[in-house]
Amino acid sequence: MSRAARRFECGSVLCCLALALAFRVHLDNSGDSSWTFQRNDEVHYLTLATDFLNGRWRVTYFINPTFYAYVVWMVSSVMGWVGVVLGRFESFADFRLQATLDPWWLLMAARVVAIASGVLAVGLLHLVGRRIGGPGVGIVAALALAVDATHAERSMIGVNEAPMVLLVLAFLHFALAHVERPTATKHALAGLFLGLAASTKYNAGIHIVTLAVATIAAKRDPRGDPLGGPLARLGQGIGFLVAPVAFLLGSPGVLREPGLFWSEFRTQSAYLSDGFLWREKSWDVNGWWVYLARFPAENVGLAFSILCWLGLAWMAWRAVRWRDRAACVLLAGVMPTYLFLGSGTFLLMRFLLPAIPCALLAGAWVLERAVRATLAHPLARRALPRPLQATSAPAVVGVLLALLLLCSHARSTWNTLWVQFGRTDRRAEAAAR
Repeated sequence: MSRAARRFECGSVLCCLALALAFRVHLDNSGDSSWTFQRNDEVHYLTLATDFLNGRWRVTYFINPTFYAYVVWMVSSVMGWVGVVLGRFESFADFRLQATLDPWWLLMAARVVAIASGVLAVGLLHLVGRRIGGPGVGIVAALALAVDATHAERSMIGVNEAPMVLLVLAFLHFALAHVERPTATKHALAGLFLGLAASTKYNAGIHIVTLAVATIAAKRDPRGDPLGGPLARLGQGIGFLVAPVAFLLGSPGVLREPGLFWSEFRTQSAYLSDGFLWREKSWDVNGWWVYLARFPAENVGLAFSILCWLGLAWMAWRAVRWRDRAACVLLAGVMPTYLFLGSGTFLLMRFLLPAIPCALLAGAWVLERAVRATLAHPLARRALPRPLQATSAPAVVGVLLALLLLCSHARSTWNTLWVQFGRTDRRAEAAAR
C-alpha cells in the first residue's frame, strides 16, 4: 500500500470516528444538577452498580446479564477516585454517599461507557471489514455504522446494547482470523469475547452458531498448528469451553442464584416464545417482513439497505459456489439472529444489533466489488483519468459513493436524535421567531 493510500485510510477512519462521536455524545440534557433517564433499563443497571459501590454483591436481577453493571461500577469508581484527587470529594466514602443519594455520577459513567463503546465499535468494524475485503470495505462499513440510527440511539444512553456490539465485533475479528489460519489462541479469544458479549446481553449468545461455522470453515494449514498433532485440533475448538466460562465471569451471580437466573432468563425469552411461528400459528404479524421493512428507516436508509440485501445474497452465492469462508462466517452472523428473532412478536430493531454489523459489512463488500469491477472495465480505464486507475481508487470511489448514499439518511438520523433527546435546534427556534 502506498503512502498516500495509507494516509487516505487513516484520515477516513478518523473522520468516521469523529462522525460517530458527534452522533452519540449525549450525557445529560436535564440542564440542572438532577438527572434524566431516557429508558427504565438505565435504572436497573444503576441500581446494581450502586449496590456494588456499597459492597452489596448479591445479584437478584437477571432479566439482563450483569457484566455491563460491573463495568459501570468500575468506571464510576475510577471517576470517584479522580474526584478525590482533584478535591471534588473529601474522600471516596464521600463520593460513595453522594453517588448513592444522587445517581448522577453513576448515570454519567454508564453513558460514558455506552458512548465510548459505540465509537470504538466503528473503528473495530473497520478492522473486520479490512480483513475480509480490504481498506475500502472497512471504511464504508465504518461509515455506515457511524450513522446507523439504531446503533447511535442505543449508544447515547446507559444501556447494554453498545458494549454488546463492541464485544461481538471483537469476537468476529478473532473468528475471521481463526478462519484464515486456525490457532488455539485465536479460537480462545473468539470464545472469550463471545462469552462476554452474551454476559452483556443474552441475544449475543446466538453467535455460538457463528463460532461453529468459523471452526468448521477454518483453513487447514498443512504445516500444522504450533501445538502440533491432536492437541492442535483439540485446541482449535477451545473457544467453546472458554465462552461459557467468560459468561460466568461476566455474570458471576448466576452461580449463586441459578434458580432465579433461570426463572428470569425464561421471562426474557418468553417474549420470543410467544411468537407466531410455533405458538400462535398465525401469520397476521410476519416478523421477518417487519424487520426488513423497518431496516431502512431505523438503520442506514433505503439505498444502503438495498446494498446490504444484495450483499447478503451475493455472500450466499459465494458461500455455495466458491465455498468462501469469510462469506460463510458473515452469513452465520446475520441469518440465525434474523430468522430466530423474526419468528417472535417482540419486534424491536435493537434486538437485531448483534447481526447488523455483519449486514453492513455485506453492503460495503458488494459496493467495493462493484466499484472495482467497474473501474477495471476497458471502457472505464480509457475514460477515467490516470489517478482513478490507481490500486487504491476502488476504496476512494467506494467511500465517495457511500457518502452519497448515506448523506440523506445521516441528516434525517441527526435531526431525529436531536428531537428525541431534547436537544435544541437554535436555527429552527430563530426561524420560528
